[in-house]
Amino acid sequence: MASKRSGLWVESGEELVLLVTTDKGRSWTKLPPVKKQHSLARFRSLELVTSRRWLLTIALDDCADCGVKTTDAGAHWTAR
Repeated sequence: MASKRSGLWVESGEELVLLVTTDKGRSWTKLPPVKKQHSLARFRSLELVTSRRWLLTIALDDCADCGVKTTDAGAHWTAR
């Protein structure tokens, strides 16, 4: 894994929320929510390319590989 962070995704309607920890779960930080393209979209995968560059794939019936990316460790997300 490219990052020492581990995390947990939480889905809520039209948003995905990532909680990250760097101390084996003793404390957690909530990152800004990721807006999904559609409320029925579901989290598919998160690839940590580097410690700051992540690729998030969201699954929809008509778009199997829709997703977003970040280059600042989840502070901001843009369409892939």
